Order: sequence, then structure tokens, then C-alpha cells
Amino acid sequence: MAGKDVSKKIKRGMAKANKALGNDTNTVYLNSKSVTAGTPMSPGIVTVTPILLVDAIVKSFNRNLIDNDLIRGGDKQLVCNGDVEINQSDEIDINGVIHIVISVDVKNPSNVPLAYIAQVRRQ
Repeated sequence: MAGKDVSKKIKRGMAKANKALGNDTNTVYLNSKSVTAGTPMSPGIVTVTPILLVDAIVKSFNRNLIDNDLIRGGDKQLVCNGDVEINQSDEIDINGVIHIVISVDVKNPSNVPLAYIAQVRRQ
């Protein structure tokens, strides 16, 4: 099975899981930032473009995993398909609340990004 076929299956599965869990009302955006060139006297202008993360699943961490060091109380796990790249320190807007990506695990067999699993922390 080709990577694109697997990717389609994952997207369908995530949409199904969102509906089953009642998460289909979540609005999750990646706030993509771009900076225009500036000078030392005049830093560039930051432009923020929200990118909708379709079928993203947001869930809390299991209490057993919270050690208040790497994983703190209130941290959430974000799972989304491989359509939009997510990186550490990215800004995620979950239902109007800003979170920062603490860590991210990319599932990309054969260099086809299938899913991103990120730990996010409220700001």
C-alpha cells in the first residue's frame, strides 16, 4: 500500500474518532508566523496566518504520565494528520486558547508524513 493511501486511511480514521469522542467541535489552528526582513534598528514585521488543523484530536495526558517536570498538569496531547507540518515552539490555538508545542513526534515511514503527535502547553 502506498504512503498516500495510508495517509487517506489515517485522515478518515481521525475524522471518525473525532465524531465518536465528540471532539468534532474543537477548532484547532497552527499560527504560522512569518517575519519581513528588518534591520537592527527596525526589526521586521511579524505576520500571523492561522492554518486550520483538520480532524485534529486534543486529549489530556494520563495522570500516571504527569511528573511536573517533562509533562505538567494541564499539558495536552495533539494528534493531527500529516497535511500541515508541526514543529517544536510552534503556536497552536485550541478553541481560542494559545498553546506552545513542547515536543513533537512525526510518524513518517518512507518519508511520507502520516501524523504528528505533539505535547502542547497552555500559555
